Parts: sequence; structure tokens; C-alpha cells
Amino acid sequence: MLIGLLAGCGTAAPRWRGVAKIGLIQSFHGADAPSAMAVHTTVRQRLIDANLAGGAAGLRLELVSLDDESSPRIAIDRATELTLDPRVIAVLAPSASLAAPAIVHRGVRHVAVDSPAAAVAAIDRILAELAP
Repeated sequence: MLIGLLAGCGTAAPRWRGVAKIGLIQSFHGADAPSAMAVHTTVRQRLIDANLAGGAAGLRLELVSLDDESSPRIAIDRATELTLDPRVIAVLAPSASLAAPAIVHRGVRHVAVDSPAAAVAAIDRILAELAP
């Protein structure tokens, strides 16, 4: 049944020339958990939509979402983890996060996002910059 549904879609899977990763550091535990999950869900859906439209300049977009556990020390550790991956092109984190200096120090773009709307705007700017 599934094969029939997929065959009936009429669209071929895009040929990707690589992967670009968007990092997301949020506090998924604690008082900010509902807000963090809303941002995560919004970013995830925006990247899914972009991939369905062909990605960005032939790149398949992946979300790497990490929990800082509401700890400044863990936020810095998560930022370092993300910036060690050369496919991470940007890291989204709250504006008050101590992760920002660690991200920028390693030459990766930090984008402050404090709401789902800000996350959509940030992803759209990143996608526009990747477009040929």
C-alpha cells in the first residue's frame, strides 16, 4: 500500500549535493521546556518544508537539536559539540544563552532565537543566504 502511495506522488527525490546542518540549543528541561519545544518544532517543520522544496542550493538540511538542561556550562559544551562538525552552518540559541561566545569563537554563525517566529525568520535568512 505504501509503495503504491509513494509511486503515485509523481515527484522524484531530489539529488542532494551534500548536507548543511542547523544546530539548535534550547532548554528542554525546566521552566522553559514548553517554549523550547515550540521553537524546536517550528524549526524542524521549516527545514522539512525547505527539503521538500529542494533544500537550499542542492543541500539537504538537517536539524541537530541539543538540550542545555538549563545549565550555562552545558550550553557552552553543546555549542562546542556543534561547532566541531564542519557541516554545521549556524547555531540557533536563546539571546541570553552563554553558548553564543563559544559558537562565534569557533567561526560558526550564532543566531539568537527566543520564539518560534524569530526561529522562522532566522531559518528564512539562512536559506536566502544559501540560495545561488
